[in-house]
Parts: sequence; C-alpha cells; structure tokens
Amino acid sequence: MGRQGTKAKKISIANGLPSQFKRYVNYNMNPITLETDYFGEYIPSNLKEIKRKYDVLHTSVSGMRGNRKKLVQAIEKVEKTPRSRFSVLMKKTDKTIEEHEELYFRIIELEELHNELYLLDRRLRESSRILRAVYPPHVMELVYKELGLEMKGESINEAI
Repeated sequence: MGRQGTKAKKISIANGLPSQFKRYVNYNMNPITLETDYFGEYIPSNLKEIKRKYDVLHTSVSGMRGNRKKLVQAIEKVEKTPRSRFSVLMKKTDKTIEEHEELYFRIIELEELHNELYLLDRRLRESSRILRAVYPPHVMELVYKELGLEMKGESINEAI
C-alpha cells in the first residue's frame, strides 16, 4: 500500500532565523485505486476489500461521534446543572476544609473529561480527514454501485 508514516525534516524560518524540526508525515492519504482486469471490468475482490476497509473506518468515526456526544453530555451535566454537587460547591461562600477538598477533586475530574474530549476531537478530525482523502465520495459511490449495494445514510461521507 505504500510507505507508512515517517518523520521528515522540515526547515522553518521563524523570526528570520532558520530552525529544523521534525514532523510526522502520513504517506497513506492517497485515494484508493480501483483495479481492473484484462477486459476493463473492476475486480470484485478488490471492491469488497475497499468496501470492508471503508466500513471499518466509517464505523469507527461514527462511534467516535457517539462517544463525543456522551462526553459532552457528561461535562454539561456537571457544569450546567444548578443542583449538581460541583455547582453547589462553586456557589457556596463559606466552605469547610472537606468541601474545599471535594471541590478540588471534582474540578480535577472535570478537567480530565475536558482533556479526554480534546483528544477525542483530535482523533475524530484525523480519522475524518483520512476518510475524505482516501475514500472520496464519488469513488465509494462507484464501489457500491459495482457491488450492487445500496449506500446507507444521507451521503457516503455522512460521518465527516
């Protein structure tokens, strides 16, 4: 399929001075190629393999979107519900030492959720980018048409 991602040297000129840094380059973001036989017809096993790989990535992106939705709901439940223990402790003016400690631990838990959301968003953007680059909608429509299958959802890249 080609080279896996490797590190490449880049030269950047910041503040007028050249500096070298390394960046991860993903060489697998080329669109898929549909193989044809001697008669110019598409090879069914190649089409099935492309569809299988696409479905795996599409399902993964859809699952990440569901996980993100749950995570956002959990964060909003803690932050925005006026009767949550976090909100009560935040509004309380005369806290005891135990309440200060409890508030501190609840803030740490909330920050961990926000950090997890950031990482999930990053993975989601990367996977969506790969889905768009490697499996363009017009190619996937052709794959599904050649296999005689109906595309699910509003569009082929609905999860993007």
